[in-house]
Amino acid sequence: MRGGGISVGGTCSARNKPKTSDEPAASKAELPTAAELAQLNTKVWDNVYSQLELTSEQQQKVDALLSELKSTADKLAKEQAEARSAYGKAVTQTVIMESARKVMDAAEAIRNFNPNSKFDLGIAGILTVAQKAKYRELKQRS
Repeated sequence: MRGGGISVGGTCSARNKPKTSDEPAASKAELPTAAELAQLNTKVWDNVYSQLELTSEQQQKVDALLSELKSTADKLAKEQAEARSAYGKAVTQTVIMESARKVMDAAEAIRNFNPNSKFDLGIAGILTVAQKAKYRELKQRS
């Protein structure tokens, strides 16, 4: 039985041809400006936390929360820088498209990261009910 139109041993014209320097490089669109990370604003917290009479365990949890938020922000910034760098170095259309997707994903992750709301949620889980009420009251005054 014959191969049903499949040729064996022949070469495919364009797919297997090595790229020469005469061929145009894949085109790349200009990247949009890098996404800006929202800055954590702890000014109010810094002004009122001493009045909340935190336990040492609570203070450790707050320190860990701040460290986690900084680490996440650093990671997101690094991922965006790496994605933008990879896009700049990409030469084939497939790599360009994949790199562009990673740039857009990194920018979206940065836009979705709100360290201030994450801080407020984290603090809510650390403070007692009485401390939360006092914190809200002190926040409104400042």
